[in-house]
Amino acid sequence: MNQKIEIICGEYPENYIKEVIENDPNFVFVPDPTYQARKLEDKDGNIVFVNSFQECEHYAGSGWDQNSIVNQEFSLQIFSSLFFIIITSIIVYKSFKNA
Repeated sequence: MNQKIEIICGEYPENYIKEVIENDPNFVFVPDPTYQARKLEDKDGNIVFVNSFQECEHYAGSGWDQNSIVNQEFSLQIFSSLFFIIITSIIVYKSFKNA
C-alpha cells in the first residue's frame, strides 16, 4: 500500500507520523505550502484537490487515484484486445484443425 501511496502522493516526508483521523469528524487538513497540490479522482469520477501529503495519503489510502477514469478505460481496452485475440485464435485453430 505504501508503494501505491508514494506513486500517487510522492515520497513520504522525513520523520512523517501518520495520524488516525477516521474517528474525528471535525478533523481539518492543514495545507502544506511546500507540497505541490494534486488532483485525485475516485472510481465514480468525483474529484478532490489535495494540498498536503497527509491529505493525499488519506484519500489515496481510500481508493482515490490520479487518473481513476483513465485507468479504467485503459483496463477496458486491454480486456477487449485480449478477448479479441483469444476469439481469433480459437477460430483460426478450429479452421486449421478441420482442414
